[in-house]
Amino acid sequence: MNRKITYRNLGIISVSLFVISILIIGYLLYTLPIDISSQLKNPDKLQLRQLSKIIGTLSLGVSMGLGSGLLAVMFLLLGSKSEGHLPAAATTYQPQSEATPMYAKAVVQEQETQMQKDALAERLQKIEQMVQSAVSKDSKQTMEKALRYVCTELDACQGALFITEESEGKRFIEFSAGYAYYLPESQGLRYEFGEGLAGQVAKEGKMINLSTVPDNYITILSGLGKSSPSHLVIAPIIDSEKTNEEHTVVLGVMEIASFNAFTAAEERLIEGVSLILAKVLRAHMPVHESV
Repeated sequence: MNRKITYRNLGIISVSLFVISILIIGYLLYTLPIDISSQLKNPDKLQLRQLSKIIGTLSLGVSMGLGSGLLAVMFLLLGSKSEGHLPAAATTYQPQSEATPMYAKAVVQEQETQMQKDALAERLQKIEQMVQSAVSKDSKQTMEKALRYVCTELDACQGALFITEESEGKRFIEFSAGYAYYLPESQGLRYEFGEGLAGQVAKEGKMINLSTVPDNYITILSGLGKSSPSHLVIAPIIDSEKTNEEHTVVLGVMEIASFNAFTAAEERLIEGVSLILAKVLRAHMPVHESV
């Protein structure tokens, strides 16, 4: 701001000096014939006419030069004054090389977004490698190891994996594997599509992220007693190869519980994990491809 004021003051002083110089030159041109005549001794009429012609030509040239200079200064002043009143749309563009604050902010946001994408891809690659290393002929064991890797990566306290089954024309999701999940071997657990939270996710094929878990829905058993996580994500495991705009094929449902809230980045991670698990389910349970 101070620099602008300095430049403006210097501009005013320069214009003032230019105008004063014009006045001085004009005065000197006006008095030039008189001064020359006073210096000559008894000039004849022919000499006076020639002298007047030369002075007139000189005056015309100097006047044109000074006049054009004055007009240039006036136009520059008017142009700089009008720039301050241009519409916002005409003055917002600046080359990217100037690195305006808005452009710099956009660049930073783009870089942060790309870093988040790279971090997500790296975590998913790590999980996929661990899941692939756990693949065996025993599908239940494979699912348990895969679920453990996922819960460890998310710092979750409990996880459950349900597989889609079909019986008598109805579709169910049946408990297949768990992480820190207590369920007696003699006891089964399954929900019909649309029944309960897990069944509703299976029916709609959409993830839900709960920050308030219903009472007695989840219980963690440990040597210190019982506790209930307050955050829960239930995600469908979708067969992307069979799913289209009209029909969503759900191969199973994954529940992840935690004492900490799930962020948007972790939701995207869970979505990526569900695609990885879908590959494992298709490989180990081909019967579900027709579900």
